[in-house]
Amino acid sequence: MSEIIAYCGFDCSQCPSYQATVNSDRVALENLARKWPSKDAKVTANDVTCEGCFGKRVSKYCLELCAIRPCAIAKKVKNCAYCNEYKCQKLATLLQKAPKIAERMEAIRRDLASGANLS
Repeated sequence: MSEIIAYCGFDCSQCPSYQATVNSDRVALENLARKWPSKDAKVTANDVTCEGCFGKRVSKYCLELCAIRPCAIAKKVKNCAYCNEYKCQKLATLLQKAPKIAERMEAIRRDLASGANLS
């Protein structure tokens, strides 16, 4: 499965929700829903169904709680590495907790600075 780099730099193709969704694995989605942290109501398989940041079906978390996705959509950037305000506080907070994602975003920024074609 090829990478799907989300707005934040996460590889959606590695997400268990994405994998279960694209494989139409309802049992896996139901299992994920039971494990999904939530302060509110019970999380359902539909809540964790996700085709990644750019898909038609996006998880409830990404739609309702992620601050990065709506910002990147509004700014019309491929991902945050392409943003003129890189590395804003929202992204910096995430990258502090996710060193692999931080490395990926920094690599994209280096490629952009060198003029590499990143289409």
